[in-house]
Amino acid sequence: MYTKGKLIRDFFKRHPYKVLLALFMGFTANILLLLLPISLGKYFDLLFGYHSKRAHILDALPFSFWDNIPEFILFFMLATTLWLLTNFTYRFLTADLGLAFSNELRVQLFEHQMFISLEEYDKKGYGKYLLRYSGDLTSIRNYLVRGVMRFGIDLTLILFALLGLYGLNAEILLGLLPGFALTVLVIFGLNKILYHRSVKMRNKRSGLLAYVSQRLQAMDTIQAFNRYVPEEKRFAEKSKTVYDAGRLYQCIYQLVFALVPVMLYWTLALTLYIFALKGDVSKLQHGNLVAFVLLFITVLPIFRRVIRVSTVWKVGEISFQKLIRILELGSCEQMNQPPFVFKEGRISLRELGFSYDGERYVLKNLNLEIPPKTIFFLKGRTGSGKTTLIKLLLALYEPSCGDVLIDGQSINEINPKSLRKHITVVSSEFPLLGKNVFEAISYSRRKDKRPKAQKVLDFLQKNLPEDRKLQLDTPIGELGARLSKGQQKMLFYARAILSGKPIVLIEDPFKNTSSAVQSQIVSWMKKNRGERTMLLLASSSRLRGLRVDESAVL
Repeated sequence: MYTKGKLIRDFFKRHPYKVLLALFMGFTANILLLLLPISLGKYFDLLFGYHSKRAHILDALPFSFWDNIPEFILFFMLATTLWLLTNFTYRFLTADLGLAFSNELRVQLFEHQMFISLEEYDKKGYGKYLLRYSGDLTSIRNYLVRGVMRFGIDLTLILFALLGLYGLNAEILLGLLPGFALTVLVIFGLNKILYHRSVKMRNKRSGLLAYVSQRLQAMDTIQAFNRYVPEEKRFAEKSKTVYDAGRLYQCIYQLVFALVPVMLYWTLALTLYIFALKGDVSKLQHGNLVAFVLLFITVLPIFRRVIRVSTVWKVGEISFQKLIRILELGSCEQMNQPPFVFKEGRISLRELGFSYDGERYVLKNLNLEIPPKTIFFLKGRTGSGKTTLIKLLLALYEPSCGDVLIDGQSINEINPKSLRKHITVVSSEFPLLGKNVFEAISYSRRKDKRPKAQKVLDFLQKNLPEDRKLQLDTPIGELGARLSKGQQKMLFYARAILSGKPIVLIEDPFKNTSSAVQSQIVSWMKKNRGERTMLLLASSSRLRGLRVDESAVL
């Protein structure tokens, strides 16, 4: 069970000393920051010869030396230097902790996203999840740094500051409290509006990213069919909705930031004016009054941060909710189930059915027995569910009804990761990953794996002219985009052969392959007959002279 509090607590437990040091430095820096304006009040007492008892509060400090102005200036310079050092250390440590928190969550996020079911991705598209890596992690980092660590320090310092202001002049402070309360209420109301606007803005932005991701992947279609104008128009419309939502959000957001100091300054001005009208100014020592005003101005940014922290909380809460949802989606319970135990590679389908929407079934009432260590051919027209069946056998999809048994074990009751250690696939549905041919076909990228990869590549390209052969270091582009369909298909086979897995699922075995490569593929299949279970799925019965052991119609 993931919660916002648990994620933060676990992070603090992993970095206890750095967190404590950051909090100590932050508290020390801000105490020094409050001390400086109070000490200026003492300076005015020394300058004009006043002897205010309240200003002598500083004399209680063990390192005080206030007999004359030069000594005060020396103290003031030392205090500001110490504040610089502690403030820098605090800011650096909190920034580093925020980056570390984002980094750990980013790694965790990616790990969990790899275990989200393909059905979920098929429903929402991959672009919907891109925002988690940018805006959401930034908001979460701000939540930790500003909403938790700095807020705790600021709240403590506000209490110290109020005590200091009370000591300098209790009447003025009491006059300020109603203004403080009004400011808090106004900002609280604006933050509630801001929260709802933030949700809408993020949803619009996420939708735009999903649209861009889809269109970039379909750029071939856009250019081939000259769809420039309609796509540009749709993008402009979607972008405009993001702009409008962001504009309204920024209007409220910036109003909150600008309104807080103004309301507090108005409160101070009105309080001082009322105090002057009462004729109480003569009762004040000049040093105390100067110290009060300077301390108020100094604590103003801290008070402003405390009031505005709800904005950080609200925005961070949205991002935490989205992140936690992904973490929970990716916490596949099947990963904790018993591992698959390979025996011989027998595949059994029992009343198998699958539907994407719960109504229209791609597969229904499918019963099939695929004997182990045979070449089995399953013919099915386009749209009959061949690709879906492959994903069901790999436990990437869950059956809507019925069951899939491999060596007598239901794929719903075993760890799917352990199952996939024994099944490989040749299909365009599973694109090539990596920068070059070697990275695309080899599970491990260690140099000692290159000779074996080269041997498989040489085998498949045996009958190709030299100028058409790929090398292990040949760049393939993003997901193999720089390769022809035939080259991609050949590398799909190379990847499957290198895996050495006992069950091989092959979709459209000879589609997009040249006769030179086909002969090598057929040779490999014949050589492995009786050693591996090979399931061939295609819409055509043309198998290039390959004799299959059994066949069926989907």
